[in-house]
Amino acid sequence: MNKIPLVFVALFLFVHTAFALDIKNVLIINSYHKGYYWSDTIIDTLQKNLEKENCYLHVLYMDSKRINTENYLDSLTKSYQLQLEKREFDLIVAVDNFAYDFVCKNYEKLRLNQNIYFIGLEKSPSEIAQTYNLLPKTSGLMEKRLIVENIFFIKETLPRIKKIYIVNDESKNGNDTHTFIEEAMMRFKDEIEFKYIRSSSLSELKSLFHAFREDEALFFVRFYNDKEGNLVDNLQLTLFLNECKIPVFVTDNEFIDFVFGGYILHVEKMAHQASIEINNILKSYTFHPQINTYTLFEKVINYKKLESFQKQFTISLSNTTKLINSPENFFDKYKLFINIVFILSPFLLILIIGLIYNIYVRIKKTHLLEQRMEFDKILLESLDHPIVWYNENGFIVESNKNFERFLELSFENSPHIQLKTLIEDNTINVLMKRLFEHTRKNFSALEIDLTCKDNNKKHTFIIKNPEYAQNTYNLKGNVAIFLDITDIRHAMQKQRKQQEFIIQQSKLAEIGEILSSIAHQWKTPLIEISAIVQEYFYVQHRLLEEEHAAYQNDVMTQIKYMTDTIDDFQTFLKPSNEKITFNIQESIEKILSIVDHTIRYNHIEILMDIEENSNLCIYGYKNEFMQSLLNIINNAKEQILKQKEKTKTLKGMIKITIFNQNDYLILTIEDNGGGVSQPNIEDIFNPYVTTKSNGLGIGLYMSKMIIEDKMHGKISVENSRFGAKFTIQLKVCHYENSRA
Repeated sequence: MNKIPLVFVALFLFVHTAFALDIKNVLIINSYHKGYYWSDTIIDTLQKNLEKENCYLHVLYMDSKRINTENYLDSLTKSYQLQLEKREFDLIVAVDNFAYDFVCKNYEKLRLNQNIYFIGLEKSPSEIAQTYNLLPKTSGLMEKRLIVENIFFIKETLPRIKKIYIVNDESKNGNDTHTFIEEAMMRFKDEIEFKYIRSSSLSELKSLFHAFREDEALFFVRFYNDKEGNLVDNLQLTLFLNECKIPVFVTDNEFIDFVFGGYILHVEKMAHQASIEINNILKSYTFHPQINTYTLFEKVINYKKLESFQKQFTISLSNTTKLINSPENFFDKYKLFINIVFILSPFLLILIIGLIYNIYVRIKKTHLLEQRMEFDKILLESLDHPIVWYNENGFIVESNKNFERFLELSFENSPHIQLKTLIEDNTINVLMKRLFEHTRKNFSALEIDLTCKDNNKKHTFIIKNPEYAQNTYNLKGNVAIFLDITDIRHAMQKQRKQQEFIIQQSKLAEIGEILSSIAHQWKTPLIEISAIVQEYFYVQHRLLEEEHAAYQNDVMTQIKYMTDTIDDFQTFLKPSNEKITFNIQESIEKILSIVDHTIRYNHIEILMDIEENSNLCIYGYKNEFMQSLLNIINNAKEQILKQKEKTKTLKGMIKITIFNQNDYLILTIEDNGGGVSQPNIEDIFNPYVTTKSNGLGIGLYMSKMIIEDKMHGKISVENSRFGAKFTIQLKVCHYENSRA
């Protein structure tokens, strides 16, 4: 199946190539010698048109204007027999009647079997074609000389004409035209005097028309053979016609540039029509004999001759008359330019409108730009920060007044050298280099401390130095912005101290509860120590050395327990200054150890559920985080105790759940204390909001501040089925041995 398209492609290429190589061979037999204008024009036109259609033309020339004897024709026949013996042609074209008669008479001798096409005959070839049985094989285009029409044209152009000379030679072509001339003279004999010249010489004609005669004209049909039978060539006829002193009219365009005018036939146009008919014959599969007559003519007046005769003649030109060789007027002289302008005018108009619109837009944008620049200038000056623009070479483009005041400052280590001394030749390179070198010595690569010379007041700046590029003008540079963060730094320090105060205040609020728990935890070891000491007092004189050591070890164990409790309490109270990586399970267990006694004393069960293989390491402030958890656990305990007062049989429970979700650690603390009332749950993390009669309202606010502001986590609360549920989300920290 895949070969079928290839077969079609190959077939198409074969057929296309076959048609492309289908060259037609045409034999042209010309009645006249090479150099004869009329026949040369026809042959040149045929070659130009038919060669485009893959036709090759082979031309044979006769010389019937010079010689037309039987011996010459017999010799020509023998010569053509030898030339055409092994040649094949698709069509024979005969130019004028001599060639056509020759082809008909010698059709069999030349062993021809092709169809015949003639061009230029004035008389129908039917008689000779029937004689040689060639009428079914004959097609052609006949030429007609407008005799009557030209006499009408002469009368129309020269209304006062009285006498017309008609020149027509005694050649065979002349004989074909002779009948038409006689008919025309008979038609106008009562209106115009005619003198018909057939037998003459060129010198006699020159003598006859060398002088001007009023109201006379020459109608030149042809004169290629004089009365002696000599050939008169085109150059001789051109000189003669150009020198005639009376208006000369012709029947074709061969001499139109040298005569007054004529109702003429264009030989080249007639040949063009013939080439179309020949091409149709060659392309047709069947031959249909058809004889046509060329009928396209034109009234033409030569402007140069019109100027020379217009003073001697009354001349009338109709609207259908065409003037040739007229001087070029402005439109003719610049016709190409005018045509180009006419063609381009819509585009030029659009271009002009576009340019006008572009100018309008540019002016509008210029105004907007000026307004924008003025606005930028006002905005620049209204900013409290020093700002300076400088290009890629370091030259200052623009700056605000605050930058000038900024230059009055100096480095801390060089208080007597102001920054403006580092500006050289309006360039800022040295200043920026020194500023950035100085920032490397500080804790932040973007911050720099400067002092004021007058009062030694310290200023802290952040340097921002973004690049800018303007493609329109190929400009590059930087915008240096110096942000004065002195007040911001002071505010941040103040806020940090306030936060530390709140945290410590929250810790103090928990101290009483913790001390109560510690007091309960110390009772047992103190009683144990008292019992051990009392027993030792009674039995010491009977004890061995090893037994003395056992009593001592028991006492030290109880003392160590009490010491660890105090150490954990002190660690809890100590604030964390730096972030560290710690295990959240260990922190929870340490918190529970501190409040273990008070939790168990109130019969509250704590459950801890840690998902297997969970990453329990977080990065932050360990003690502050433990304080947050302690605050939430204590709130849960107190809420459970309140609920127990309402329900005596309630068994208190606090459930702590830990698991990982994506890259976060999720910690939930859920109790069964009845939950938080709806009005209070939305404000529970706000400062100084409390439901306790003696509460400060800073515990949960402190927890939210530590977890969200200092450790960048999230804390939220919601009511569960039996109580409140706090959820804490923190980013996990990855390192070895961090799995549960």
